[in-house]
Amino acid sequence: MTVGNWKHPPNRDGVQWLCQNIWPAIRRQLPHAELHIYGAHMSGAAQQYHKPAAGVYVKGFAASLDIMQQYRVCLAPLRYGAGLKGKIMDSWAHGLPVCTTPVGAEGMFPATSQTPEGFPDTQTYRSPGSFLQLWFEAAAHQNLQGQYETWGGLWTADNADAFVQDAVRMYRAEEDWRTWQQRGFELSRNLYNNKARLRIVKDALNAAFMDKERRRKSDYVGQMLWLQQLRATEYFSRWIELKEHHASKKGSA
Repeated sequence: MTVGNWKHPPNRDGVQWLCQNIWPAIRRQLPHAELHIYGAHMSGAAQQYHKPAAGVYVKGFAASLDIMQQYRVCLAPLRYGAGLKGKIMDSWAHGLPVCTTPVGAEGMFPATSQTPEGFPDTQTYRSPGSFLQLWFEAAAHQNLQGQYETWGGLWTADNADAFVQDAVRMYRAEEDWRTWQQRGFELSRNLYNNKARLRIVKDALNAAFMDKERRRKSDYVGQMLWLQQLRATEYFSRWIELKEHHASKKGSA
């Protein structure tokens, strides 16, 4: 299965790549496998991918993510995009291993292997392949080879053939599948625990509040914005407040 809001361009691109370049090869190796595509706003153009004869079913909006529990693998063939991938977090939380690309896995590693020493800023690479090469070089520098094997699935495929190979392997490998599932549970708990994350935010806010005077003195941009000629928004809000106050007094008179 795969899932993603159809209004998000990386999701549309991923489904197109999956259906046109990846799924036919998977289907040849797994002739009885089916691909179910979920996502909001999948009317119109998305229906072109609904081809039951090829084992592809466009399911559309999923009322509950519990549907993930009935599948074998979540395919996330992302070729571009940024940020944490909700589909991957949701899959792990529901016990579903993920097959994705380096772009899909970016930023979703434990802190010990997420940013190895010597790893350049993400803006310095231009393709999944170069990202993969840089990551392994930096990981080797810290003797972190093999850290990728502790992920909740497979993520190193940077082309269609490699993605097909990973997806078929994940579908067939029973023992490894259970390992990926357990690792996904662990990553979900350790990386995306709501209480732990909120505690970090709360501690950061408290620290900033306790140090606010020093921080304000060093915030030159903030000081400039507090100059009267740059405070039009504040004065405008005061005018609206006074206007509403007088209007309410007239209404009660």
